[in-house]
Amino acid sequence: MAYKKFSEHFQEILRQRGLAGEEEIDRFLFPKIEHLSDPFLINGIDKAAERIKKAVRDKEKILIFGDYDCDGICAIAILALSLKKLGLEASYFVPDRIRDGYGLTFSAIKQFIDSSP
Repeated sequence: MAYKKFSEHFQEILRQRGLAGEEEIDRFLFPKIEHLSDPFLINGIDKAAERIKKAVRDKEKILIFGDYDCDGICAIAILALSLKKLGLEASYFVPDRIRDGYGLTFSAIKQFIDSSP
């Protein structure tokens, strides 16, 4: 298997992280699109997809409420680029951890509305 080209130390770290067996480690290190799970298994995704279709059809503006950690910032960028390809105008809001706290809050929404043109 391809993962064997990595050092024994690295292979041991992967095993300690719960990856068992050569095939599972190879799938983790060398992912393929066909290995992704069906996104429609996510609860409510069908409603979200319909809502985005409506926004595209009606040329609505979209606000992406993000997160300030590294995967949150990446998710904002991916979603913003994807929505742009669909022809949507998307803004984003990244809350301040100290001022806004965690998650979507009324104060964060008010702050965004107050700063919108």
